[in-house]
Amino acid sequence: MIPAKNEEECLEKSVEDILAELEKENIDHEIIVVNDNSTDSTEDILKELADRYPERVWYIHQPAPGGFGRAVSQGLANIKGDVVVVAMGDASDDPRDVVRYFRTIEETGCDCVFGSR
Repeated sequence: MIPAKNEEECLEKSVEDILAELEKENIDHEIIVVNDNSTDSTEDILKELADRYPERVWYIHQPAPGGFGRAVSQGLANIKGDVVVVAMGDASDDPRDVVRYFRTIEETGCDCVFGSR
């Protein structure tokens, strides 16, 4: 799940890098992006990504008032799977870490795993 506000510069790369890593590792996945009231072309990019990857990428809008915490809560409320990784839309998270978090939960049965940059 990716909260995104005004991420037109790097959102596409961030989503595609995470998709590629998950597919390489054969991990069943979906990416939900929460558009947190963006005023740039973030929504246009999200439409393109959802069209390009209809089974893997979809997005929702965070109604006003916005904010990072509200966007994360909105995304978590719409998750369908058993494991959630929150990644940033600015490509600051290494997609390999998404795999590491998933594998740690899968191997240990932990309820959650945290990473720090």
